[in-house]
Amino acid sequence: MSDVTPSNRSRPRVEVRFRAEYSGRRISGSGTVHNISETGALIEYAEPLIMEGGRIRLRFSFYEDSLPVDIPALVVRETEGGFAVRFSDLDPRTRTLLRVALRRAAVRAREIEADEDDSTLTSLF
Repeated sequence: MSDVTPSNRSRPRVEVRFRAEYSGRRISGSGTVHNISETGALIEYAEPLIMEGGRIRLRFSFYEDSLPVDIPALVVRETEGGFAVRFSDLDPRTRTLLRVALRRAAVRAREIEADEDDSTLTSLF
């Protein structure tokens, strides 16, 4: 099983599992980032759910020992237990950090696949 999700999207998504917090107008919550790309992410197990069109700030750490990033995002699709977001107005530092983190995660996914260790999916960050 590959951890890089092929799709018709302009940027490939990398399968991950890590916690994120989000806040919007009069609402805040948390969920699990299920996959992420340079342009967006899928948030699952979100509590509370955010409706399509909602603007939020998504906050998470790329690495266990790193400071969290705060990314503005637009909810583009609702799912059964979460929502998909498109990142907006990324500053150059965050955009670069995201690009580097995704490359690292893709390399790690290929290493896991090469080891044929599909029984354990852990955070790639």
